[in-house]
Amino acid sequence: MIASMKSNSEYENFDNAMRRVLAVSKAELQRRLDAEKLANKDKPKRGRKPRTSSASGRASRDKD
Repeated sequence: MIASMKSNSEYENFDNAMRRVLAVSKAELQRRLDAEKLANKDKPKRGRKPRTSSASGRASRDKD
């Protein structure tokens, strides 16, 4: 009985969350994404730096 009460509560939480997500219109989502893209346009992108070739890397390839 406790398990069914817990799952019922979890279902209600999930259902409420999904209703809030789906309540936002596509136009609103697109407007927010466009605004975010404009805000992030000038910021430098973060990520992996390009690898620089090294002498040791060339030397190991030349052995083959």
